[in-house]
Amino acid sequence: MNRAVVALIAAVLIVAAVKLVCPLAYRELIHEASQRYQLDFYLVAALIRVESSFNPRAISRVGACGLMQLMPETARYVAEANGIEFLPHRLFEPEYNIGLGCMYLRDLIVRYQGDERSALAAYNAGPQVVDTWLKGRGTYLDMGEIQFRETREFVRKVELYRKVYRVVYFLPLRLGSILWKGGL
Repeated sequence: MNRAVVALIAAVLIVAAVKLVCPLAYRELIHEASQRYQLDFYLVAALIRVESSFNPRAISRVGACGLMQLMPETARYVAEANGIEFLPHRLFEPEYNIGLGCMYLRDLIVRYQGDERSALAAYNAGPQVVDTWLKGRGTYLDMGEIQFRETREFVRKVELYRKVYRVVYFLPLRLGSILWKGGL
């Protein structure tokens, strides 16, 4: 067997193994909501992976609910601000949870003028906390400025999983498309 075939088989096996560790459930719902709220699909998928490991019934120790681990008070605020009826029991429904979570993430990205790291930190620690960290400095947050270890780890993991998802779920499609067309 030539080296190219062996390398391709090895790559396919590695991708398959990584997909076991990094599943991607609710693709269509994530795709639809990320497009609707102009978010990167891989960012939303990574956030869900870190928050709930794609468990729609997840409840955190502080009461955050569903796939995107929304606090009921935050979900209520987001729903009402967007003219959506707030129904707490629906936080466990993937479509409702992902929709509200994406609305909230979009609001945070806008609040922090496009700085996704600040938005992710605010998603985890709350915007009031991040505003305090940024006081008098602008809107861009460096990892060293994230004062809570849990929030630093949250942001680091979301950024890492985003890269993993992009490689594992996008690159094989592109490579397959190139090979199919006779490129490379």
